[in-house]
Amino acid sequence: MIEQLISSMLAPLMDRISDIEAELETGARRGRNAIQMGTVTKVVGQRVVIAIGKARTPPIKWFACAAGDVIEWRTPSVGELALVLNYGSGDRNTSSIALVGIPSDQFPLPSSDQSKVIRKIGALGMEEWDKETGKLTVTAPGGVEFVTNEVHSTGEMSDATRSMSADRNIYNGHDHGGGPEPSQKQ
Repeated sequence: MIEQLISSMLAPLMDRISDIEAELETGARRGRNAIQMGTVTKVVGQRVVIAIGKARTPPIKWFACAAGDVIEWRTPSVGELALVLNYGSGDRNTSSIALVGIPSDQFPLPSSDQSKVIRKIGALGMEEWDKETGKLTVTAPGGVEFVTNEVHSTGEMSDATRSMSADRNIYNGHDHGGGPEPSQKQ
């Protein structure tokens, strides 16, 4: 009889403890799901699908360095690492964003030189700034196109043969078989 009395008095407390345990487990699961490392498996328009273990996110947005008046945009690569931030804390990652740009064995950093700022674009293109010398090297095997009214240089312009000032000296100093030098200088 005393045991039944104690049991009936403890029943609400035991139920509350059970509820608290369930809430703690839910909170722990949400905490584990809040930040997870995964891999880009697919690009769907302007969203990506990320594999986290055997699970897949729905198509989610990815982080861009700038997305206001100035926009810097690129499509993440399939196989690229992504840190998934589940800001909605749900189980299905519907309120998540992917942070991409994490180096990996598949996509390693192009240099360990701390004086270089490098943007490698695919297998062929690259921009490399040297912070110490100020030199910019652009590798663009397909060419470079400027869409502008004018290209202005404060320094010398050269091609594989000679500089523009050397060409100007040749033009200004040439004659036509003993005739006078050109009257209109370049």
